[in-house]
Amino acid sequence: MSSLRLWQDPELLTIMDRARSYGTPRPESQVIRLHNPEVMKAFNHAWEVFFRQGVTDHSIKELCRLYISKSVQCEYCGGQRSVLARLTAAARNSPLVAT
Repeated sequence: MSSLRLWQDPELLTIMDRARSYGTPRPESQVIRLHNPEVMKAFNHAWEVFFRQGVTDHSIKELCRLYISKSVQCEYCGGQRSVLARLTAAARNSPLVAT
C-alpha cells in the first residue's frame, strides 16, 4: 500500500490522531507499525481493549504497565506516559517510575 493510500485510510488516521492526543501508544511507535496497516490495526484493537476500555481504573492499568516494563527491563516502555497517567498521582508516585 502506498504511503498516500495509508493516509487516506480513515481508521489509520484516527489511530494516529489518538496517539498524538493521548500520548500512548507513542506516535513514533505507531508510525513504525504504520508500515504494515493490518499490524497497526490489530495492535490498536488490543490497546483499545486492554488500556482504554473495561472496568479497571486507569491508574491500576498504568501501574500494571509500569510493572511489566520494569520486569522486562524495558526503559523505553517504562518511560512512556499517557496524558492521563501524567495527571494520576498513583502513577507519578509509584516506586516503579524512574526518577
